[in-house]
Amino acid sequence: EIEGPEILRNIYKAKIDETLAMISLVESIGQSQFKELSIQLFGQPDPQLLSTAKSILEKVDSNVGHEQNVHAPQLKEVFDSKIDDYAETHPHFTPEVIVREDIDSMLVSRTKLFIGAGFSTSLQRAHALCAHEVGTHLVTHFNGLRQPVKLFAYGLAGYDELQEGIAVLSEYLVAGLSKHRMRILAGRIIAVDAMLQGSSFIELFNLLYAHYEFAALDAFEMCSRVFRGGAFTKDTIYLRGILRVKEMLHNGSPLLPLYLGKISFMEAENIDEMQKAELSVNPSITPHFVQNEDFEQRLAALNTKSIEELID
Repeated sequence: EIEGPEILRNIYKAKIDETLAMISLVESIGQSQFKELSIQLFGQPDPQLLSTAKSILEKVDSNVGHEQNVHAPQLKEVFDSKIDDYAETHPHFTPEVIVREDIDSMLVSRTKLFIGAGFSTSLQRAHALCAHEVGTHLVTHFNGLRQPVKLFAYGLAGYDELQEGIAVLSEYLVAGLSKHRMRILAGRIIAVDAMLQGSSFIELFNLLYAHYEFAALDAFEMCSRVFRGGAFTKDTIYLRGILRVKEMLHNGSPLLPLYLGKISFMEAENIDEMQKAELSVNPSITPHFVQNEDFEQRLAALNTKSIEELID
């Protein structure tokens, strides 16, 4: 059994190592070593993940037109309303939603959720994004602030993959994981793999647009994401993350303790040990989607559904 001081030492050592690697990654933008540092930090698609991505793209219809009738101001209203709901029972939950001209989509940074002024989506996706951004990224930050180790609020080493895994899972749990979204997650795996195999920007675009039948804008965006800095592999973590979370739940791990902070799969497998060592406590805020009538049914269905069948 690992004792508290050793667990804490391992947590901080891993975070220091990751931070140094992140600094090296930034310093090497546009240089040959950028790719290897990116793979060190975020990994790359293995044959099984690549096969799963291809299966999704084969089985999920590419003719997936999606409305974009909810714009940034309306989306901010949706998020602000949900934040107010959380704050009624948890006054310490005080994030801020900000619409900005200088970003394209949206991102969460600690207590702030930024929405690009030109961003738009459908109403179904708006509620899914609310579960993703507010119910996962912001909830885990504020839960982390209540932990004995405040690093839980800002992200332990390797936290991104589990964080995005439960965030994408939340989209399914609120019936908002659309065909378009699932294809994008799979397409990102194809894009990272092809880029690492030596495809040029144009070759990758043609693969996504002509062969996998992505819309031109979606194909261009995926290409742009993976060629950032030279060869950026972070897009591997989204599909891999939800697959790993799905496997954890299938093996009997409970979902809600994963919201105690921004933890990695390593800590997720040792939550009991961390609590015994008084390094963590149960989440103070529970995502609101657990109150939905069909939550338990949808959660149980994960054990019988393939990844392609999680689409609404």
